Amino acid sequence: MALRRVWTTTQRVRYLPRPVTAAVNRAARASRGMVVTGGRFVATPFEAGKTYRRMRDIWIHRADLATSATFRDIEDALARTGHYRHKRYEITEVSQIPALIEACYLDLLESMSREGYRADKRSAFGTGGLGRAIVWHDGSLVHENGATHRLAAARIVGLRHGFPLRIVGVHEDWLRVNGVCGRPTAEAVRRAVGLCKPVLRVDPDIGTEAVRAAQ
Repeated sequence: MALRRVWTTTQRVRYLPRPVTAAVNRAARASRGMVVTGGRFVATPFEAGKTYRRMRDIWIHRADLATSATFRDIEDALARTGHYRHKRYEITEVSQIPALIEACYLDLLESMSREGYRADKRSAFGTGGLGRAIVWHDGSLVHENGATHRLAAARIVGLRHGFPLRIVGVHEDWLRVNGVCGRPTAEAVRRAVGLCKPVLRVDPDIGTEAVRAAQ
């Protein structure tokens, strides 16, 4: 099963200032127990997210960034508004697009391809930190939030292992099929987490020449 991303009801605050959004998300996460049910979440394919699609587009067209859909989208935004911003990186000229793409996306992709996961490496102006995930009812890992650019890069370049995630929840159905019922102990939850499926797999459409098995 493809990696999925969890969108909670807090997605509706994502257009608020970043510190406000972060505070709302922290409060929502703190109010949730470790054992979760599917009714509180809507899981969508990670690959359908804007970050993954944009980074995949850039990786495929890395030899000539001007041919990428990302370049054209930014170019269109500049024509409409006179500026374009990704996080805190802002440009006003078409000639600045390649530098933005390289700093915010391509540098991370190339680093992940060469060196695998590095805790100190993130996209320019990124927030860093560990990504968070939930063990879903079928044992797949569901991306909740955090490290989205790095996780997308790892998936796109074909990293096979070595990508850390903080587990912030386990679906009650996954606990049940692994013999954990009632109020589980911490040890029982850890055992169920250890049986979940890996978060990384090769994107079949990228091509084997891009696959790197991290050592």
